[in-house]
Amino acid sequence: MALTAFFADPFFTETERILDRAVQQASGHRNSIFAPVNALACSAASFRNAVDVVETKEAFKVITDAPGFTPEHIKVEVHEGRLTVSGERKLDKENKDAEGKFHVQERQFSKFTRQFQLPANVDAEHIGASLDKGVLTVTVPKVPAPPKPEPKRIQVNAAP
Repeated sequence: MALTAFFADPFFTETERILDRAVQQASGHRNSIFAPVNALACSAASFRNAVDVVETKEAFKVITDAPGFTPEHIKVEVHEGRLTVSGERKLDKENKDAEGKFHVQERQFSKFTRQFQLPANVDAEHIGASLDKGVLTVTVPKVPAPPKPEPKRIQVNAAP
């Protein structure tokens, strides 16, 4: 059994999704490789951190890019069989250089969250996460699946 990703994006309201679809339809670039790259033409899904889920013999690995994030910015939690990976990075709005000022400041607050339904054959107590050069890897170790029970035959008795 594999990890199941939830595609609900808590950072976009239904109104924003409707507006996004309307802009895509009006621009005629819906699902096109050559769609213009701007905030209005991008789909809500493009703002969600893309993940790779890799299954090996020993574990599942969830891999996502988290450039500019530090381990303190990232939270990995397991609750009721769901793995939640989230991150939040705030940028300083003030110029620290006393001799200069911002002319352009495009980098902004960044936040993401992704959830995965864990299969029964994982060891939730030993999940690990590492951040290396802006790439977050969450390792979910597997445990052997319990053997399936054999069918049990129930005796049928005659009614008195």
